[in-house]
Amino acid sequence: MIILSFLFAIAILPVFASREFQESVRITAPPKPTYTGILRIPDDAAHRGIASFEQMVEGITHGLNMEYNLASFLAAFGIVGIALHCNNLRSRVEQLVRGNAYINKLSIGLDTSLVPPLPGKIDGPKARGLAAHGRFEGDVSMTRQDAAIGDHINFQPNLFAQLLEIVSRVGDNSSTFGPRSIVNEEALSLFKLKRFQDCQRDNSKLVYHFGRVLFSYGDTGLILNFFAN
Repeated sequence: MIILSFLFAIAILPVFASREFQESVRITAPPKPTYTGILRIPDDAAHRGIASFEQMVEGITHGLNMEYNLASFLAAFGIVGIALHCNNLRSRVEQLVRGNAYINKLSIGLDTSLVPPLPGKIDGPKARGLAAHGRFEGDVSMTRQDAAIGDHINFQPNLFAQLLEIVSRVGDNSSTFGPRSIVNEEALSLFKLKRFQDCQRDNSKLVYHFGRVLFSYGDTGLILNFFAN
């Protein structure tokens, strides 16, 4: 089953990245900011937090100004991908599915009946969504507590305050936002180190496998490139 999952991911990703598929994606004009200058997701029946590949690409490119090829890869990876986990010093391939590639749907939150599990429930009884703990999100998060000791679902303002305190000491200056107001590599490295040390101290059930280490680098790069201020 692991080998079949790997082959399925290898087969489906080139389809999402192919020129024919890309040319079939209809990209509309970006949404206009609200009066607060923030892009918002409308709260209505048509926007239930369930997205297709095309919708994710549109949201990522327009909302974050991300380059199209990277946005396409991340959207496809969100639906079906592969990660290497380390278990007892043995490397194993584990399926990293958070949506349902058969119906081209993914929850950007938690599990929902609108996105059924994969055939045969090969990845569990639910397609748990991007926000589920343990794969994209997990322990040693910059925005949420570890699952064993706190709220691992909702954004934690106290963790954000810790990051801002570090930025106020080592961040870059900005003519728009003032001195020490821009997140940089030093600020994130110090914050990541603090989070890891705090989690090691407080969480006896800490889970920080090889896949989480890779995602830790990924979310740091995302902040530096798209949310630095």
